[in-house]
Amino acid sequence: MNTDPAFLEAARRWTGDGWTYKLAGPDLGRMETNCCIAAEQIMMDRYDIEFTKQEHADLMILDADRPWSPIDAVVSAGIGHAVQFPVAGRYHLMQRWKSTDPLSQGHTLIWYEAPAVVLGQCLIIQATRNMGDAFMETDFARATRGRPHRMAVLSLE
Repeated sequence: MNTDPAFLEAARRWTGDGWTYKLAGPDLGRMETNCCIAAEQIMMDRYDIEFTKQEHADLMILDADRPWSPIDAVVSAGIGHAVQFPVAGRYHLMQRWKSTDPLSQGHTLIWYEAPAVVLGQCLIIQATRNMGDAFMETDFARATRGRPHRMAVLSLE
């Protein structure tokens, strides 16, 4: 896959043991695997930006009434726009939920959709303990587990 080397470099800086991201958030005081912190740190590193306090809170999904707030935060920061499906040759921020009523088992990840010549293939960059490798090649159907209606997609600039 022809991916953006700067994006992969930013992602690798936050890799802990090669399988997942081990991050210490400013308010954690310890190492922890956290998909929201990983996505935030990778975007801050790649785009050389600082998120506002509200954007940070939205990326951390601190308001359960706003399950898609990571998408709002990135739009607010000016580094992405909402799309219905991944765009070939682009990086995306994805937020997905096992259920939105009641809200349960969410996951935030970075997604690279391969160009049209290998349509359907993607690279997932994620912090996870139990959902596969930190860098994982897959396809849209497998990654969404057949539930794209419980997912929001944002194309990063």
